[in-house]
Amino acid sequence: MGNPWRFASKRVDPETGWVYFGRRFYDPSNGRWTTTDPLGFADGPNLYAYLHHSPLSAFDAYGLVGEAYRDGCNVATNPNYFDGISNEYSPVFGDNAGNDAWLNVQKQEWFESAVAGFVHGCVNFVANTCQDFHSLFLIIGMDNLDVSMEEKLLIYQAHITSQNTQIAALDGFVQETMGIDAKNATYQAARDTSLLGLELASLAVAITGAVKAVTYCARLSRLAPLKPKWQNAY
Repeated sequence: MGNPWRFASKRVDPETGWVYFGRRFYDPSNGRWTTTDPLGFADGPNLYAYLHHSPLSAFDAYGLVGEAYRDGCNVATNPNYFDGISNEYSPVFGDNAGNDAWLNVQKQEWFESAVAGFVHGCVNFVANTCQDFHSLFLIIGMDNLDVSMEEKLLIYQAHITSQNTQIAALDGFVQETMGIDAKNATYQAARDTSLLGLELASLAVAITGAVKAVTYCARLSRLAPLKPKWQNAY
């Protein structure tokens, strides 16, 4: 396939030929969505219909809600022009109807992307923590290996490569399971923020624990030389 950007300025999947709209795939061979509407019946009783079978009079930016084109539309000659917002037909458009529908979709997209990013960041934090302990145990265990330093470095490099592969597979699984657009800016920001926040929180807890341990040991060292009063009687 040459240019992957085709119908409605959306990307075409080279394997299936379907068009990706962000939340659903569109099959141009039969003019229908390949999955049900994520919003349920919000856009009509037919969960697979694309723009009520009127693609020339409206558009659907994300595969959620159809919106009518404004420019070049003569609603006087077409009283049943597709409304695209309430899934009804209306002779007249409200001034802010399209904007309200667009904002609602945008808000939902932003919220879902933020939640998905936060959850993915938490998953990455748990996975990274497990891998850090794994690496620590590997380093400790390699001290008992009767091999050269170069061989130890090769073992450690293979270990890091394996961990990177595991993280990539985990990221792909989470993104596919949650239906995440990996390039979504809101999702990426939420994921990075949650991961950084958890790492800073764990670092703060570790530092606090270390300070308490040092303070406790210092107190014990000051009390160690003192003898109990009953020993002075002998």
